[in-house]
Amino acid sequence: MAEEVMRFADYLTPPEEPHCPKPACPNHAVPVTTEGAYYRFGLTNAGAKRWRCRRCSATFSVGGPATRRQRVTHLNKAVLMSLTNKMALRRIMKVNGMNGVTLYGKINFLYRQSLAFAASRERALLDLELERLYISVDRQEYMVNWARDTDRRNIVLRAVGSCDNPSGYVFGAHLAFDPAMDPAAVEADAAALKDVELPYPHRRYARLWLKKDYDEALVDAEKERDRTAAKNKKGPTKGDLTASIEDSYEAAAIRDDSEVSGSKDETQKLSEARGTQVHEEYSLYGHFMFLKGLLRSVGKLRFFLDQDSGMRAACLAAFAQDVKSRRVDAFYVRIAKDMTVDKKRASVTRARKAVSQYEEAFPELKPDEIVLELMKAEIARAVTLGAWSDRWCAHPYPNMSEADKALCWLTDLEGYDDDHKARLFLKGSLHGIDNFFQRVRRSLNPLERPHLTASKARRTWYGYSPYNPALVEKLLGIYRVMHNFVEVGKDGKTPAMRLGLAKAAVKPEDIIYHT
Repeated sequence: MAEEVMRFADYLTPPEEPHCPKPACPNHAVPVTTEGAYYRFGLTNAGAKRWRCRRCSATFSVGGPATRRQRVTHLNKAVLMSLTNKMALRRIMKVNGMNGVTLYGKINFLYRQSLAFAASRERALLDLELERLYISVDRQEYMVNWARDTDRRNIVLRAVGSCDNPSGYVFGAHLAFDPAMDPAAVEADAAALKDVELPYPHRRYARLWLKKDYDEALVDAEKERDRTAAKNKKGPTKGDLTASIEDSYEAAAIRDDSEVSGSKDETQKLSEARGTQVHEEYSLYGHFMFLKGLLRSVGKLRFFLDQDSGMRAACLAAFAQDVKSRRVDAFYVRIAKDMTVDKKRASVTRARKAVSQYEEAFPELKPDEIVLELMKAEIARAVTLGAWSDRWCAHPYPNMSEADKALCWLTDLEGYDDDHKARLFLKGSLHGIDNFFQRVRRSLNPLERPHLTASKARRTWYGYSPYNPALVEKLLGIYRVMHNFVEVGKDGKTPAMRLGLAKAAVKPEDIIYHT
């Protein structure tokens, strides 16, 4: 878990102060800002300051333009805007007259610049004393195409994201994939250590997917297929939201570890040469521990989680003491996402009708007070679902984006009055993170949802999907910064402006040329 936290938070670490590059020099650990240790020695051709060490006379340069190592700099903005506005990679190369080496080099550059820019702004979050945040958390799946005809299985990656619902600011979109780890080297070292013979908590590579883990996952996949088949034999289910909630609980209950939900099956494979996949439960724990550090100065945090046992465990473990002190509350939110537009309209119409009827009966109440009373009534009618005896209730006032919604309070330690409790339930929504993930699909061509091939069910191929899993992480990192700081909403503000991290919308050039 600590490795995941460090991986996610690494970009926030301030860059090391420049110093003499010679390890044997007494000034090797002495920064250039130290009086009398160095003297100025002009500028490089790129405009970077050059310094000379007073102890060993070594010269080195500091700073300079972010593009100092590039030959073609005028295409940086064109690539950034094309990349984040649904243009395919091959189309970007064709339109801008560049080859693949140049394009991928620029993507790497834009990713580094995006991380550096985000870090310069988000370090302020560590001490930003916000009163409270309402954070939605969910995951999204991405497909990586097969590179060999002899093995037509996809690499399936999932990212967990957290977003402040009111502002739309995304604090992280973390992929369960570590590009720094070599799969072959990890397997060899794990074999030498006899890692797979140890219990998971004692393993050196517990967080990474090994071949033995994959083989065990196939057994779990078979259990889930048997469960689904047995359920289908009983006839059609109700098909409503309650049935979906109960089905999720049943699926979690049959797993050896209910927190493990990122399973594999025969249609999927592990990455082979470019980075190593991470067990999703470790990424979830790392994600919430990252948030705990990043949002340490926020007064109160309210988490709205997709119904996922691993997400629940990670959130409550990271914020256990904060839950006890009532600084943090967490809710499950389950939404019927497969509703047709007509069904959504019918659900919203029923809710509006209920409010109108209540308004006729109690004309002295304001609309907000009526909705509050309806929410209190739904809480009183909450039903117990699942093996963990969680109590769920319906949301009485849905909208078109979440037309059928149910909620479960995971941290009910009592002590809140009925009005306070009802207001918390009414805040429950996954809109913020779902909106971001939807924009990812619509804005990043390689991450668009793939389509089933006609040749074989459950095998997917999408001509624009990436072949390198590391590209998924880079695209998410670039787009998160564009979404937070550049893209303006209907109110003329960016998410960073609404949150208080920026006074105005940032220009793409500010990210590209950030130093």
